[in-house]
Amino acid sequence: MISGAPMVKNTLIVISVIAVVSVMAAGCAKFERAEMAREAQVSMVGMSKAQVLSCMGVAQGKQVEDNIEVWQYAAGGDQTALANAFATGQNFATVIASSKRRYCIINIVMQDGHVTSVNYTGRTGGLITQGEQCGFAISNCVD
Repeated sequence: MISGAPMVKNTLIVISVIAVVSVMAAGCAKFERAEMAREAQVSMVGMSKAQVLSCMGVAQGKQVEDNIEVWQYAAGGDQTALANAFATGQNFATVIASSKRRYCIINIVMQDGHVTSVNYTGRTGGLITQGEQCGFAISNCVD
């Protein structure tokens, strides 16, 4: 038996454990941000322009039509990655990886100076963490 093979196997085990722990820690934060984003869609309704400006800052885009305004904010930009490592030989390993960019466009709709709805578009999260990328921008608006 070649002495390098156990070292490759041990290295792969350590890498796998680190990856699992990292994913679990990141997953908790994603669930919290997703819940915060859902909460903001309810709790921000009724806020004044001044309150939105105070908690979100200056909008990156604004559209106005009569007494309706839409303020637009961009948030997130996380990369999601999936990697698998396989021992393929005595001193070799193969790693397969893929990545996707997640982001959120937040539209704050106001009528007569008060929020009437908060809408999200974009690749805002995973299957059970929809909206989590939006949580970055709205966190200061939710108690």
